[in-house]
Amino acid sequence: MQTIIFDFDGTIANTLEATVEVYNELAPRFRCKPVSSDDLEHLRNGRPKELMAEFGIKAWKLPFIVFAVRKGLGDRKVLPQIGIIDTIRKLKNQGALLGILTSNSKENVERFLKEHDLQNSFAFINSYRRIFGKHKALISIMKQRGLNQSEVTYVGDEVRDIEAAEKAGVKSVGVVWGFQTQGAIKDADPDVVAIKPLDLLELTK
Repeated sequence: MQTIIFDFDGTIANTLEATVEVYNELAPRFRCKPVSSDDLEHLRNGRPKELMAEFGIKAWKLPFIVFAVRKGLGDRKVLPQIGIIDTIRKLKNQGALLGILTSNSKENVERFLKEHDLQNSFAFINSYRRIFGKHKALISIMKQRGLNQSEVTYVGDEVRDIEAAEKAGVKSVGVVWGFQTQGAIKDADPDVVAIKPLDLLELTK
């Protein structure tokens, strides 16, 4: 059985605007540089560690910022990416085992899935609290569920998602409708570049 593991923010849920809003509210508290509208394109093309240095986010601050942003997102209404709901349902009907691996909270994800009647579409939700090191979580999921690397695909909207898939030895799919630009995704050289959600249906063929 083909197992498709999704990133959540940017890939399934359109959380970019809400994330920036929450971060900007928190920036003075953590003494970080806020994000302006002029920064967005630069952000969408950048690499996480380089952006952290540019915006004054020190490594020791990151877990606290991530926790605060996750909490703030719980109060925001976010919409699904256009076309992703239908695609998820079709993948499920085609017999794929679907899961979610995200740095967002499990509570936020479960609330979103319930709101959009997707709570029965995913076999598991794994909330990984760190920004970096997702490959470790992917490896852990495969061990716990007895999954073969050749049967697993990780779908994400950021370069770090593609890198995580490669480090875990699974197929990588970079989507271009999320946080990072099409150019940034292509430069990361994923196994598959998905231009629109329906492209993901090819994964079960």
